[in-house]
Amino acid sequence: MRERALLGARDCGIGALGQADAASLRETASEAWQERRRRSYLRGGDAADDGFRAGQSAQQQPSDMAYKVRELLVRRRTQTVDTLRSHLAEMGIVAAQARGKLVKLIAVVREAGNARLPEAVRLALEDLAGQIEALDARLARVDNEIVAEVRASEAGRRLTRILGVGPITTGALLAMVPDQPGRLGAALCNMAGLGAAAELKRRLGRIGKQGNRYLRTLLILGAANVLRFMCKNTAVSAWLAAFRERRPFKVVAVALAHKMARIVWP
Repeated sequence: MRERALLGARDCGIGALGQADAASLRETASEAWQERRRRSYLRGGDAADDGFRAGQSAQQQPSDMAYKVRELLVRRRTQTVDTLRSHLAEMGIVAAQARGKLVKLIAVVREAGNARLPEAVRLALEDLAGQIEALDARLARVDNEIVAEVRASEAGRRLTRILGVGPITTGALLAMVPDQPGRLGAALCNMAGLGAAAELKRRLGRIGKQGNRYLRTLLILGAANVLRFMCKNTAVSAWLAAFRERRPFKVVAVALAHKMARIVWP
């Protein structure tokens, strides 16, 4: 109970505390988490199986907040784009799911006197188009700052050399997860899979919903991009092609994401 209270106080925010009190709370919570991890290991599980996550340093917390803001901007942009597309579809105007196609839809909305769009509808949708362009500009600024920060870091340059791990994923990994051993790092993202240990071999099953959802999403998206373009990369095509023939696309993507997480935390 004391451990949960300590981590609950930390997760609710400690900005109102003084620097000395905040450092003391982080240290105490970190010790409690390490003890919880040890007991979980003795039971044959992982630290993330109990919904526990490692503590963040004072340098990681501001970067973590920046990525949460970016996630919110991405969510708002996706919602606005879907709204624009659905309204245009009601008027018989559709386009493929691609950024270039979206630009064409915005051009249709901005075209005055278009016979396919009544003027009242066009003016209403023009506000949505303006919101999308504003969100694109804000996301571009945030992404440029993240890329610059990652390229200035030695650890960031090392992680971006991993296949499927780009600057955004690298920055999020450095900001949200402390340096941990391989399987524990994968477990913090809950990429390790669920399953009971056999006699000599642990069989992994489906992944759960615990862990860091944002990092898990980034890793799976990176793995999915590797699968889509694996025909251009002969270094990984042999292993992935054989795996892809046996299992569905998303299962292979999750397995590759798990492997990427293990590479990040060797």
